[in-house]
Amino acid sequence: MREIKFRVYGKENKFMYAWDELLAMDSFKDHMRFAVAEDRYYSPLMQYTGLKDKNGTEIYEGDLIKVNKLSFESSAPLPEIMTVTYYGGMFQLFRGEESLMGLHLNYLDDGEVIGNIHQNPELLTN
Repeated sequence: MREIKFRVYGKENKFMYAWDELLAMDSFKDHMRFAVAEDRYYSPLMQYTGLKDKNGTEIYEGDLIKVNKLSFESSAPLPEIMTVTYYGGMFQLFRGEESLMGLHLNYLDDGEVIGNIHQNPELLTN
């Protein structure tokens, strides 16, 4: 059974919090206006996909994945950095803002988390 977990990026202190850590903080309780939409203090919720990369690192929505190999033949030049996005009822790999037509995260055969869109946006431009 896959565990349902979330994390949130704290914009002021530039720290990634597990959801249970955030709920324990008094400063967070002071402004429980948290919503799925982007907030002044915190990023939107990022859900754990239930999958891990080749190094055993949990993969979350918003993670940047260095894709080395897919489980099918692809004409895409690899390795390539892709973003994990929840879209169309599933976690998919996106090339920047571009949907790759249902490239489900389960097609990832060899990849590793190298950052996330909040802490490492510069990786998307390289």
